[in-house]
Amino acid sequence: QINMFYEYSTVIPKSDAAPELRNVEIRNIRGRNAGTGIFIKRLPERELENVTIENIELTADNAVVCSDDTVMKLKNIRIEERK
Repeated sequence: QINMFYEYSTVIPKSDAAPELRNVEIRNIRGRNAGTGIFIKRLPERELENVTIENIELTADNAVVCSDDTVMKLKNIRIEERK
């Protein structure tokens, strides 16, 4: 899960500055019974740069939820939606 919205942050003090997130690599993940396999929510005014998700094998209620035209490199992803 990647969520750039501060309202979910537990960090104090909170900042009004938009975060930068780049060069993120998520690899070699296996899991079962997730609510959502891959969840990415970026700020409309701030792009995610150079996100790679590779070698993922999951079962989840929802496979992928992404917002605001997130661009990612995906390789060897298998997410089976639970019925």
